[in-house]
Amino acid sequence: MEPLNVTRENFPMSTASAAGMIPMTPQFDNYEIYYKEDVPYQIREERTLYLQIIGPIGM
Repeated sequence: MEPLNVTRENFPMSTASAAGMIPMTPQFDNYEIYYKEDVPYQIREERTLYLQIIGPIGM
């Protein structure tokens, strides 16, 4: 499968699920968050895989 060449805004929603998976519903209650973009975590066959990390500040 070839990677998609799309913007973040146009990235298709996933319909994938796994046994025992519980979808999270966002709650917008004045939380401050941090976002770390493109954090490298694995290199496979000369290709680096990245994480996009979002988390609450001060929790």
